[in-house]
Amino acid sequence: MTDSRATALVTDSTVSLPMGLAEELGIHVVPMHVTMGGQSYRDGIDITAGELYRLLRGGAELPRTSTPDPGNFVAAFEEAATASPGIVCVVVSRRYSAVLDAANTAADVFREQRPEIDLRIVDSGTAAGAQAALMVATARRIEANTSTDEAEALVNALKDRSYMLAALDTLHYVGKGGHVPRVAAWAGDLLRVKPILEMAPGGEINRPERPRTRRRAIERLVHLAHEKIGDAPALMNVIHADALDEAERLKGRVAAEFQCEEILVTEFSPVIGAHTGPGLLGLAFCIAPRD
Repeated sequence: MTDSRATALVTDSTVSLPMGLAEELGIHVVPMHVTMGGQSYRDGIDITAGELYRLLRGGAELPRTSTPDPGNFVAAFEEAATASPGIVCVVVSRRYSAVLDAANTAADVFREQRPEIDLRIVDSGTAAGAQAALMVATARRIEANTSTDEAEALVNALKDRSYMLAALDTLHYVGKGGHVPRVAAWAGDLLRVKPILEMAPGGEINRPERPRTRRRAIERLVHLAHEKIGDAPALMNVIHADALDEAERLKGRVAAEFQCEEILVTEFSPVIGAHTGPGLLGLAFCIAPRD
């Protein structure tokens, strides 16, 4: 990442952006950690999403996830500062992780070392696919001379317009991870429910729908997205967990039905897939502000 800009962007790997796209946009990504079988892996580097989903489908134990060390953030800030005098670091919502604490600790250290760099830490208020949509929408709007104040204000405006809708294939993994009671997960699988989760700005998770079939779940995903977006332009992100064929089909429908600034197809990285398991399909989006 050698392009010189007034402000660089840093985020964490819950964003689940393909490495090539992150590099193209000048987004520095700090990896989370995934632990399986006593071995720790850097998210998306030492273990890929495909490898994780194959292990889970084969009955492997549910991985544990952890935040990056503050030193990982300091290293990312140092890299970003080689080309930019300002940095805006946008991290997963504090509702779901202690990443914000790690980033703030790192920022204290970095500011002592590099007081000339203007570093801001921002809670995205979201996660995963919505965080990806937020970061890409921000990066596309930042110009070479965009100040740190302007970039931070842009993030804060766009994060209030970023949503995620996701249809789980099973409640098995979220049940094992403690995100829903195990008896509810067992009952949901017994009834073949394909629950839809909505992550609203601020990170609150709602469960607006509980369709019984995959086809119905996809229909409801699209309908709920229409309700949120209306006729406004939006950066769309089709998200999936080892469901690429379905994601590509959904991308075609999104292109036909929405006013898309851009359409991404992203696969949940291991640190997110560890909580959802394979089979998830969804839509995340950042709605463009009206002029």
